[in-house]
Amino acid sequence: MPRVLFVLLAMLLGAGAIRAPSLALAAALALAFLALAARKLAIALAIFVALTFFDRTTALQSLGLTTPVKLVGGVIALAWLLISLGRAVPFRQLVTDQRAFALTGLGFVGWSFASALWAQASSEAVSSTVRLALGVSLLFIVYSVLMERRHLWWFLSAFIVGSVFAVILGSFGAYAASASVNDARLSGGFDDPNELAAVLVPALVFSSFAFLALRGRWLRWAFALVLPIAGVALLRTDSQAGLLALALALILSVVFGGQVRRLAVVVVGSVVALGTIYYTVVTEPVAFQTIGSQGNVGSRETLWAVGLDVVADHPVAGVGAGNFTVVEPSYTLEDINLPRADLVLRPELVHNTYLQVFAELGAIGLALFFAIIVASLWFGVRAVRRFEASGNRELGLLARSAVIGTASMLLAYFFATNQYEKQLWLLLALGPAFHAVALRMEAGAVSEPIPSSFEEPARLVPAVAPSRVEL
Repeated sequence: MPRVLFVLLAMLLGAGAIRAPSLALAAALALAFLALAARKLAIALAIFVALTFFDRTTALQSLGLTTPVKLVGGVIALAWLLISLGRAVPFRQLVTDQRAFALTGLGFVGWSFASALWAQASSEAVSSTVRLALGVSLLFIVYSVLMERRHLWWFLSAFIVGSVFAVILGSFGAYAASASVNDARLSGGFDDPNELAAVLVPALVFSSFAFLALRGRWLRWAFALVLPIAGVALLRTDSQAGLLALALALILSVVFGGQVRRLAVVVVGSVVALGTIYYTVVTEPVAFQTIGSQGNVGSRETLWAVGLDVVADHPVAGVGAGNFTVVEPSYTLEDINLPRADLVLRPELVHNTYLQVFAELGAIGLALFFAIIVASLWFGVRAVRRFEASGNRELGLLARSAVIGTASMLLAYFFATNQYEKQLWLLLALGPAFHAVALRMEAGAVSEPIPSSFEEPARLVPAVAPSRVEL
């Protein structure tokens, strides 16, 4: 039967290739990846994590098709759903293990969808909610998939690999239309250098702690090689947000470094000294030049002033998901100081993730968003304590890197609108996933893998389930 089905699918793809070759190619890739996801969902997720750094310019997109990351993400979601619904003993689920956290995520999406009722452009509210739902769904998928130590390593390594290749391709102008070898600031294929800087800081943190966690193993030097690549790339972005995120990462590495705190102090001191020399002797960074420039200050002052005015007019419910740019132009008629009124007329996003959420979803939406963030970091801290209480230095360091890297990226997003970015939701999923692995280790079930296929009978794990942690 499987062979007959395979032949039928091959015939359909062959016929489709005659009429629409690009669609047939996409379908073939999707089926091949679905077969991989059905057997090795953790590997498929790692591939997806790496591909999220290549979501801007692709060959498939130029053919008018969806980008590979959307295709891969859809396949993973489908595989996760089939495994969850099709087995007598489904794998770990966020909605049952950590119900309060899961309901907060669902409530955030539900509130965004409900905002279509009062939004001026209800269709925009619905489409923005769909984008948000895709991000929030990663909280549930990542929690189910990352069940073992090796899965955590694959996830973090994929994030690092994706960021490095984004830098390499962006350096040669081969990534996005806006990227060029002659650009003063490196964007790596993202829409602007600040977005690249925001993900490079977590990559630096993950690589540093992975190097320390792999003490005595040759693989650690692969992570060490990432540090100069990502470090130089961060300098080339000349991003204010990136510099602030790096500063927070360095501070947290000292405060939250645990058993590597003394080494972190030395590293932080060295970075500060080298940075001071570089920015005083070698060059003055564009980021420092533009911090006080009228154009930069006027841009953010204008957008944030309009955002705060929108919040003042709609404090509880907001103007609706995706509707800030709809109502923004009308604020040029208000009696407020707008140094860059042209930005409002275009219109532009707020360039502040949290103010954007506040303006569009009101205090209720912002509270739900902050609840997800705080809970994710709290789960990460709890995971660190559990790993280290059991003497697991390796995963304890990785969990620390997850907390520090996520917090640093969240600070960078204070200067950009990124609530729909996949990297945001992937890192917010790390805290609960690390905590669940720690609980599984305490329960003695660390060797139990994800079911390898849809047909394979489920194997029971020890009866000690992850304890529910209420928010």
